[in-house]
Amino acid sequence: MTFDDVSFRAARREDAEAVFNVTKASIDGLARASYSHNQIQNWMGHRTPAFYEELIAKGRMTVCLRGRIVVGFVDAEPGEVTRPIYLARSRWRRTGSATARDRD
Repeated sequence: MTFDDVSFRAARREDAEAVFNVTKASIDGLARASYSHNQIQNWMGHRTPAFYEELIAKGRMTVCLRGRIVVGFVDAEPGEVTRPIYLARSRWRRTGSATARDRD
């Protein structure tokens, strides 16, 4: 993967399901070895595609695309980044509040 196929744009309402799927896959993929199924389900809580539609409507979410596929997103409140999430199998990972290329 090169940086040439990665882009960022403001999230759109039609991204809600993809954002939900990225969140679910990220939580499942990163936590499965260390946490129970119930703990993982608890983290997902009330999150649904509709939950993300509401966040997108606030205009403070940016999605990361690899080609035309949503592989990550970040949501913010004034003065705080609240949800930096990425899709692990996209070979990108979160490091603090930044995203870096996986070199493993």
